[in-house]
Amino acid sequence: TGRLAYEMGDFTVARQSFLAASNGLHPLDDKFAVIPYDLGWVALGEGNLNEAESYFRQSLSAAVSQKRAPYGMYGLVGLAACKLRGGAAAAEATDWLKAVVCDPRTHYRVRLKGQELLGEEITEPSQPFDWLAVIRPLLDAERIKG
Repeated sequence: TGRLAYEMGDFTVARQSFLAASNGLHPLDDKFAVIPYDLGWVALGEGNLNEAESYFRQSLSAAVSQKRAPYGMYGLVGLAACKLRGGAAAAEATDWLKAVVCDPRTHYRVRLKGQELLGEEITEPSQPFDWLAVIRPLLDAERIKG
């Protein structure tokens, strides 16, 4: 219900739903990384950039501790969105996305400031990840807003 409420623009219900789902989670549970990511988008929708960035960093941190690279990518996309919504240049936001590297051996690696944080072999077929497709809607939204 949290994601549905978010999509309908009801950020209060979305926040309550995600917080309720986070009660009692073990740090190794997948949702330990996913729920902060969802809460980050709720905060971003409410215009709370600092809170959103904090949630996305929590998600990234949980992904690093769990060694789950895909969740780390989600956190980085959220941080890029925060930079864009905060009025940062697109190049600065793209720097967050460049921290994620997909190598041809089906390994996702997350690197931040030159340091590899985690790497995980995944089962999906190897294909280049189109970060521009991910960030283009955010760029377009900023252009419309600006």
